[in-house]
Formats: sequence, structure tokens, C-alpha cells
Amino acid sequence: MGKQTELKAAPGPPSKKRFRFQKGKERIAGLQSELQLHAKTQSYSNFLLANTATEPFHDELALLGELYTNERFQQLFRKLRRITNSTPQLLHHLTQVVAILETNVRDFPKDPDVMIPVLKLYVALAKDLQKEFYPHFATSLPHILSIIDKTNPELTADVFKTLSMLFKHLQAQVLADMSVLHKFYGVLVGHPQEYVREFAANVFAVLLRKVKSGHAFQSYVLKYLSALVRGITSHDGSNASSLLDHDHVLDGTAKLFFAVMKNVQAQFHSRTKELLPLLLQAFDPSQQVSAEQATFPTNHDDITYDISKRVVGMLRRYTTAEHAPVVWTSLLDATSRAVAAVRPPPAYIARLCNLVALFVSYKQGDLVGKGDAIRRPLLVVVQTLLSKCVAHTDELRESVLNLLSQCAFALQGDFYDAIGTIYTTPTLPDAADVDAFTDKLLSLLPVVAVAKYVLPKASLYAAAQHQKGPVALLQSFSVLVDWIELHQHDDATYGGGVLTRQA
Repeated sequence: MGKQTELKAAPGPPSKKRFRFQKGKERIAGLQSELQLHAKTQSYSNFLLANTATEPFHDELALLGELYTNERFQQLFRKLRRITNSTPQLLHHLTQVVAILETNVRDFPKDPDVMIPVLKLYVALAKDLQKEFYPHFATSLPHILSIIDKTNPELTADVFKTLSMLFKHLQAQVLADMSVLHKFYGVLVGHPQEYVREFAANVFAVLLRKVKSGHAFQSYVLKYLSALVRGITSHDGSNASSLLDHDHVLDGTAKLFFAVMKNVQAQFHSRTKELLPLLLQAFDPSQQVSAEQATFPTNHDDITYDISKRVVGMLRRYTTAEHAPVVWTSLLDATSRAVAAVRPPPAYIARLCNLVALFVSYKQGDLVGKGDAIRRPLLVVVQTLLSKCVAHTDELRESVLNLLSQCAFALQGDFYDAIGTIYTTPTLPDAADVDAFTDKLLSLLPVVAVAKYVLPKASLYAAAQHQKGPVALLQSFSVLVDWIELHQHDDATYGGGVLTRQA
């Protein structure tokens, strides 16, 4: 009886069910990984095919004819088989073959049983004929892209796999004539469906990495940004539209540049050192003049800054402190050069400060690391900004103070000492809202830091406001009094005392 009880209590055999229902996000994530690896995994298959078959299109057609037995594809198969028995015959009937493929795309654009083999045949054409097929590449692209179905991620992923292989086999021709792709950037990179934008970014990123380094790459990126801005502006008919109206294309462009820069395991591609500085210069008015990029729309800087900010946000979520120095170098170098310029544009420096603050604030300074490799040059940049830029425009002053507060909150240490310089800056204009900065510090910093680094100099600054009248004096002191009232019983002051409000 005891043995039977043991048998009943024993766990049953493991389930043989190998598949489970996947949500849409899980399916798309799997397709995203598959698409990124597609070019690498296909290269070996193509090597085998190249060494075992002399007529890739004919062999591919024969294989697909066996795999896809539905009548819709079999009709296509029979039409092509008669005129593609050899590569010379295929070349002779190439225009007819392309027309047959295009007809099937128009007739069955959402049918995977027809479109998947048709896409494979497009790839086989490019591999078999290469430069002979390229004259038909531009006319074939719209038909291939028409297969994209936002309700069918798997079929859409197959479209982008096809694009990646077409770019691979026609790489020399496409790189020499990148303009053929320009009119498709908006359709793909600016697609309303986010996963389509991500697919497009990963496919186009592989091609952008192949653009020759140096002037050619710089020219292409700047021309792309210029065309993007002009397209947005001409679409609106004015420069006054909100960037929210173009969120898809801005997000897709940021995803494209991010895909160019990212590598595996939180690391960055070698092109990051070239691309990121270009993006940071793109919204610098002085760089535009020197590059003779005249007649820019008035919102050019706003659009390019928005893209750069999105890219920096993606970079900080992707990397770790170990691999972040390449980004830090670009951010700090760009800021230092802007401050050292003969006539530094205040708005440009303010935006760079915002990007640095964005990177500093991530997980309370996690990307800065533990050592002084980043902390020390960051402190130098902040001190330079405080000494040279805090007395400029309201926008720049607000950005510098925001950067300082983020550094003090996340990194502490020497950045606490820098706080006091705000209250003793002789060139600080009367319009500077120091009280708002003090209030922000009081809300961010620990009680100990406030008592030691903020209260003493902030109190002296508040006392000096009597020269401006009783209203300014009371306003400055009220910020401090409110904080003391809140923390009067905290055992967190320095010097062994307890912070209390004296009568």
C-alpha cells in the first residue's frame, strides 16, 4: 500500500509540448534577433551554394517548385522553368522574368505561400546575375516593399531578409549609387509600425557601415540629415510644425544611427567614433556655415538635436560603464570645443549640456564608472562651464545648472565643492533664478550634503539680496527656511551637531 502511495505521489513524465503561445512582442523580438543574424548565417550557405551549383537561380527555382506545391506558385514556377534553364537563357529573358515576378507580387501581395518563394527568387536573381540584375533593382524595390504587412511580422521579416541579401549581392553597385535608396528611407524608417522601423534600421545600418570612412561617410550622413529636414519642412509647408507630428521618422532615423553604432554585448561598433561626433555637430550653427550648407530651414537645429537626443537615450540604455568611454569621449570633446570657440553659440552649448546630463543621470551615474577616467574630465568640463557660460543666456544657464545638479546628485565628491561657485559668481545676472536652482538642490541632495555645501553659501547669497529689496530677500530665505523646517529633527548634519531651527 505504501509503495502504491509513493507511485501516485511521484511526478508525472515531463510534458512533450515543445511550443507555447507567443505574444506579439515576443514574436517580434525573435524575428529581430533572427534578422540581425541573417546575413552572417546566410554567408556560409551561399558559400556552399557557390561551390556546388553553377546556376543558382535555376537550382533555387527547382527547389522551390518542390517545396511550394500550391497552384498559385506552381503557375509561376511553370512560366519561369521554360525560360531559365541556364544562366545565359535567364539573362536573355531577364526582363520577362522580372515582369512575371512583379505580376505575382501585385496579384498575391499578402499570401506567404507565394510571396516567400518569390522573395527567394529575387535574391537568387541578384546572386546569379549581380551587376546584370542591378538595372532592374530600382524598379523591383517598390514591388518588394509592397509585400510588407504590419499585421504579419513574419512575412515582413522575410522582406527585410530579402533586402539584406540584395544589398549583400549588389553591394558594390548600391554603394556607388546610394541615391536609389533615398526615396525608400521615409517609407521604411518612418513607418507607423515600430517593429518595421527597427527592421529597416538594422538592414540599412549594415549598408551604411560599408560607406567609405572619412569624407564620403561624413558627406552622406550630413546630406541624409539635410534631406530629412527638408522633407519634413516641405511636407508641412512651414517651419512651425511640432516635431511630434513627425515622431515616426525621427524615431526611425535615431534607430538607424543607433543600429550603426551598436555592437554585441553592450559594446559599440568602430563606426561610433566617426558617427556620434557628426551627430553632435549637426545642430551646431557654426559648423553648418563652415560646411557651406546654406539655406537651411529654420528648424534644422531643432530636428537634428531631437534625433541626437534620441540616439544618446538609446546608447545609455544599451551600454555599461565598461563600454561607455567611447560615448563619453565624444560628448565631452564636443562640449569642450564648443566652450573654447571664439564665438560659442549659447543654444548649442546648452543642448550639449543637456545630452551630457542625460548620460550622467542614467541610473544615478552608473555609466561614469568607479574610477577617475571619466569623472575627472567631466569635472573639468563642468568647472569650465561654470566659469565661462553661467552668465550667458537663460537657456544656457539653466542647462549648466541642471548638469551640475545631476552630477552632484549622482556622483557627489568633488562636484559638491563646485556647487558653491554659483553663489559667489560676480558676473551672475540679476535675472538668474538662483532660488530655483537652490530649491532643486535641496530636493535632490542628501541632508548631509545640503547642510555642508549648500546652506552656508546659499545663506550668504540670500542675505546679500537685501540690496534688491525686501521681496528678493524674503524669497531667497523662504526656500532655505522651508527646508530647515522639514529636516529640523534629522540627525544628519556635519560636525557632530544636529540640524535644528533656532528660535
